[in-house]
Amino acid sequence: MGRAEYKNEKFVRAADSILFGSYPQTLKAESVTISGSADANGYYTGSDGALYAAVQAKPHGNYDFKDGTGIKEGETYYFKVEPLLWRVIGDEDGTLTLLCNEIIYGMNFDSESSLWNESDIRQWLNGEFLENAFSQAQADMIAETQLNNGVTSVPVSATGSNTYVCENTSDKVWLLSYDEVQNSSYGFIGELAQGDGVVQGRDINRMKSVTDYAAACGALKIIGNSDYVGNGSWWLRSAYYGSTAFELKVMDVRSDGYVGVYDSATLSAVGVAPSVRISIA
Repeated sequence: MGRAEYKNEKFVRAADSILFGSYPQTLKAESVTISGSADANGYYTGSDGALYAAVQAKPHGNYDFKDGTGIKEGETYYFKVEPLLWRVIGDEDGTLTLLCNEIIYGMNFDSESSLWNESDIRQWLNGEFLENAFSQAQADMIAETQLNNGVTSVPVSATGSNTYVCENTSDKVWLLSYDEVQNSSYGFIGELAQGDGVVQGRDINRMKSVTDYAAACGALKIIGNSDYVGNGSWWLRSAYYGSTAFELKVMDVRSDGYVGVYDSATLSAVGVAPSVRISIA
C-alpha cells in the first residue's frame, strides 16, 4: 500500500487543536455513490470526489452509526477519509505533542504480551497507520519520540514495583502511558488514587467518542441511556503490575474518563487514540 498523497496542506491549526493527516471516519452519505476499483492505498473515489474506505462490519455490539443507521454484521460499508482532529496537549517552541481527538480504530494490544515494546499495536501504529494516515510531507514532520516505559510511567504495587515494565522505546506514533494520562501539563487531572482493577479519577478531558469507522471495525462504545453514549475505551501503553503469564493486563481509559485495566491484552474491542509529536517551527 502506497503512502497517501491526497492532502495538499500539511496541517491546519486553531487554538488548542489541529487537523493533521487523514483517516476513514464517517459513514458515507446515501447520496454518494461509489464506482470503480480501489486505488494503491485501498481507497475508492466517491461521486463527491472524496476518498472512501470499504469495511465489512464486525461491530462489538448492537450499535448504530452516528446518523442512527444500525450496523449490520458482515455488511460492507464505506467510510469517508477525512482530516484527523488532534488536541494539542503540549507546545514547546513550535514542537507540538498531539493526542487524537477520537477513537479511530479498535484492535487488540497484543496476542501474547502486555509489554509495549513487543506489542502488535505498536507495530501497527508505526507501520500501517503511519503509512496510510500521513502524506510524505506530513510524515517528515513527525519526530521520533523517546518514550519512558520504566517504572515511573506505570502503576505500581504497594511495594513500589511493577515487573511488567519494558525497555524505553523510540517511536513516531505511540499511546499515552499511565503517567502521561494524569499529567496536568497535558491538561489532565493529576495524581490518580490507585485501587484494585480501576484507578479512580474521572476526567472529561480523557473521554473520547468512537468514529463510525472504528465502530464498524469492532471498537466498543456506550449505548442506551447514559451520559457517555457514543464514547469508548482506549488503550494506554502501560502494563499493569498484576499481569501474569496467563493474564496480560494493560491499562486503558474508560468511556467515562476513569483509568482502568483490562485483564486481557488480546481484547480487540478496545479503541486506539494515538499520539504524535510534530514540529511546525
